[in-house]
Amino acid sequence: SVQEVSLVEDKYPVHDGYNLMAYLGYASPADASKARNDMSRAIDEVTENFYGIDLNHVTVNLKEGPAPVPFTIWVSNIVDEDFNELKEIFERFGKLCSLATHGKPAMKIFEQGDRSVIVNFVRFEDAKAVLDACENRSLLFGKFAGERMYASAQPYSTTRYVLSLIDQFDKSQQFTMTWKEAEAVSLSMREHAPPRWLDVVACCPSLFRVDAQGQTIALSDGQPPDANNPEPA
Repeated sequence: SVQEVSLVEDKYPVHDGYNLMAYLGYASPADASKARNDMSRAIDEVTENFYGIDLNHVTVNLKEGPAPVPFTIWVSNIVDEDFNELKEIFERFGKLCSLATHGKPAMKIFEQGDRSVIVNFVRFEDAKAVLDACENRSLLFGKFAGERMYASAQPYSTTRYVLSLIDQFDKSQQFTMTWKEAEAVSLSMREHAPPRWLDVVACCPSLFRVDAQGQTIALSDGQPPDANNPEPA
């Protein structure tokens, strides 16, 4: 919900003749992020579908930065560890999310079938480190005597989206992509797409730079990223 609205002069307008800015104060960063994405899509739709109407001079940006998002992975074969033991293991890789800040709990355990857990990390790099540990068969579960199980992990939603973006940069051998191209990667994930793809990108400053004016995403280091070895923050 909008809490305040003000109209001010833009002292450094990007386009001649359009020198006003509207500030909309939302109740939460999540509301502001959703409004920004919705308005950006609406502007693109009007510009593309209605002859004679050009809204390319209109830009929508967040003043206070992106809302925090969780970077999620699914880990299976966790055997018999309880919640606190699992939390301690995953916190060795990095900070876990909180419901109050990220809207997601640190973990959610599923007891059916092969016992598994959804884990939400604050940083993409830490979620990726767990994926690598599982791929390298260096993460074992089972605290009791007997056969121990190698953990298996899959990227989910936000984490999968970042990996898909990295893969897209690798395939194109380009150092930048447009917001439309980045959104197309999100849409290709269908039901697994993150709800706020632009915030996901903005929450990975070690990998990507976001240009709100040019509506582009660039690699932070200017080099094609390696999905197996993202730069630490």
